Amino acid sequence: RVTQPYFVRHAIMPSYKESAQKSVALEVLAEILGTEIGPLHQHFVVSKRQASGVSVSYNGTVRGSALFSMAGVPTMHGCEKKLDADVRAYLKKLAQKKIKPKTVRAAKQRLLDSAIFARDRIMAPAQIIGATLAVGMPLRAVEEWPAEVRRVTTAQVNKALQELVTTPYQVVGYLETEEKEGSQ
Repeated sequence: RVTQPYFVRHAIMPSYKESAQKSVALEVLAEILGTEIGPLHQHFVVSKRQASGVSVSYNGTVRGSALFSMAGVPTMHGCEKKLDADVRAYLKKLAQKKIKPKTVRAAKQRLLDSAIFARDRIMAPAQIIGATLAVGMPLRAVEEWPAEVRRVTTAQVNKALQELVTTPYQVVGYLETEEKEGSQ
């Protein structure tokens, strides 16, 4: 029985193998959007109290195209379809306003910091290298990743956001409660 509705939206975006530069910009974008200090959480969870949670993820270490994913859980008596529409509208406005350089710099630093912290987990380096090699990427991709993150520009992140909000290659799923299913 479903007690908490939510939405999940996936957009097909370039992987690291298809475009390292675009992929790393998408990683930075996901870091900006997907954290609790990010604009989606601050707007929909903290300010509007429309969602109990929103999340964003992107993993460019895949064989073909990658998925940029967004999910949201509306607050009690909220509607997952409205939350999805509002998140999309918010991202379109953000794409028009542009993400600020300070925000991009902070996200890049968090990504670089997380790579350093990953070394503290005994299996993390092996998993990262294994995942990279498993999809046919060279080991140098792991070695060069920090430098590529540092090279990402604010313009590249804003272009990635623009491509995200305009791509026709998206699919969305809604998990609805029984009451909503029966009322349609």
